[in-house]
Amino acid sequence: MLQLLLDKQNEERAALEARRQKRKNQKKKPLRDPFTFELFPKALEVAQRKEPLTTAKLRFGLVIMSCYGVRIGQILEMTIGQLRELWAGTGTKVRAIKTSADKEILMPRTLEVKHWLQKIEADINILLNSGKDENLIVNLSREHYTREINKILDAVIPKPTMVLKSHSMRINMINTITQTQGIEVARVLANHSTISTTQKYVRTELSERKLRTILKQVIPTPKEETNKVLGIKTQHVEVKTEDKN
Repeated sequence: MLQLLLDKQNEERAALEARRQKRKNQKKKPLRDPFTFELFPKALEVAQRKEPLTTAKLRFGLVIMSCYGVRIGQILEMTIGQLRELWAGTGTKVRAIKTSADKEILMPRTLEVKHWLQKIEADINILLNSGKDENLIVNLSREHYTREINKILDAVIPKPTMVLKSHSMRINMINTITQTQGIEVARVLANHSTISTTQKYVRTELSERKLRTILKQVIPTPKEETNKVLGIKTQHVEVKTEDKN
């Protein structure tokens, strides 16, 4: 009995060491850059395919992933009925994935989302008429759909050093929310269990001007009491005005 226990422990140690070695040998992938809305017009143009339904599926994915920061797996699970709800203005929900909790992610249709959906109105109508409400919108394999989205992003890269992939739209959404609303809000909206996961999405570069603005907001001006404690004499500057008479 003791030998069996020791053998099991040795097997577990060997498996753990094998996983560590595998991670060590894996090539570290370069950080993916955010896909910003400035690249959107070109991306929608590049998404044009011979088959209108294929074009509609690709443009739909680009818009929804950019506006809501959802994963490509969630796009593949969306039905025509959910698209109909979104298009009608009521909004919809998608299942949260990569989590142990049974959650749903809200997708409200704001004015901003409406604006981008209207840009692809012809494609939306094609999708709405492509099947029944319970049918999947994309109905393609994950590998094929991801490859097609990545081709589009590769074609609109503004700089050779940039890395844009299907996850870049989610990165942009989380990064923007972190900068504007704080990392805790970004964590909740991204459905991350820990802030450390959300931090991996942040691609913030501070310019000197922005840093000066931040420092001005967070560092208070010393009060009169502080000067007295330090023995600093406050200098009052007398402003002379011209006598116009």
